[in-house]
Amino acid sequence: MRGYTLLELLIVLAIIAFAAMTAPAAFNLVRHDFEVTKLTEAIQGEFRLARSRAILDNEMVATPVEVVSRRLRLGADWYDLPKGISVEISDRNLATDGGNAAVFYPDGSSSGFEILIRGEKTTRLVATGLNGKTTISTVPD
Repeated sequence: MRGYTLLELLIVLAIIAFAAMTAPAAFNLVRHDFEVTKLTEAIQGEFRLARSRAILDNEMVATPVEVVSRRLRLGADWYDLPKGISVEISDRNLATDGGNAAVFYPDGSSSGFEILIRGEKTTRLVATGLNGKTTISTVPD
């Protein structure tokens, strides 16, 4: 009868223990990246909606944007920023009388702006002034 030696069983146990120790760190990294992506896409969705409203209603639409105490205000909605994630709003072209706002015009253009979402990776959301479309890109380290 052939079985496994004690050494073989200990090696397998060591491999399982190592995998169990490293798995949570890998899952946290993936979860953190997912949070950054989710927040970035929520911001982009809000801006796409504002641009569509401006075109449909044929009037200027301003979407307020600000970060206060780990919370992001985007239009009428507030988003809690997950731990380890920060949002930087470029001041260029986001100023209106009421504070920071992304402005979209009836022809589809915008005031143009840039927002950086920083976590384990940095994501840039940019709206071009000419056509008002928003794009998402990852900023290299």
